[in-house]
Amino acid sequence: MKAVIILMLIFLNSSFVQRENNSFEGNWIAKDLANSIIEVTKIGKEYWKGKIIASDNKTIIGKIVFDNVKSDGKGNWIGKLTNPIKEIDVNATFHLDNENTLKLVGKKFFFTKTFYWIRKK
Repeated sequence: MKAVIILMLIFLNSSFVQRENNSFEGNWIAKDLANSIIEVTKIGKEYWKGKIIASDNKTIIGKIVFDNVKSDGKGNWIGKLTNPIKEIDVNATFHLDNENTLKLVGKKFFFTKTFYWIRKK
């Protein structure tokens, strides 16, 4: 019985980790960033990168908006977010509100701003 419980816990834990890691990946629409599409990809085993692949502002296409973002193990991703227009870095927390909505909270000094990106289908 003890072995069954341990196996169930391992299975549930690995399912959650895999879902968390895979759910962040994909293309996201950032309306607040000149209607840009951000491609989120995994780098190695634990880091994530976001790159602008399309935008109404052609000068920012190809720019990296975040790099080396890492899961905190609690359903959030933590790292630096860069505004490619103003070239300002802020501390950011990324969180999936649901499967298709990514919440970003950027903080710099005592300023905080929240953005929502929508998964591109």
